[in-house]
Amino acid sequence: ERTLLKAYEEISAMCDSISLSELVSDTAKQLYKRVEDEKLLRGKASDAIIAACIFIACRQEKVDRTFRDICALTEVPKTQIAVCFKILQNKLQTDTATMNSEDMMTRF
Repeated sequence: ERTLLKAYEEISAMCDSISLSELVSDTAKQLYKRVEDEKLLRGKASDAIIAACIFIACRQEKVDRTFRDICALTEVPKTQIAVCFKILQNKLQTDTATMNSEDMMTRF
């Protein structure tokens, strides 16, 4: 339980640092809890799991963030995030819409 609270704090801090909404933060926390409860990513680094959860939460809530943005935020290599993302996407059957260039234009 202590590790779960620590992960929640990290997710909140990371989401706040790049001005993500509370909704994205809460979604990422729910994903992380589900990953921990179902032991989906045993042996993977917690930082990579947190990064993947934030990335999936952004996709689910239609917030335009790229792998590069999440890598810069978490300092986790893109390959580690991608591996966790693919596993979670398959096992959780998450609905993650792909982002196109028009979606990204709202940031600039």
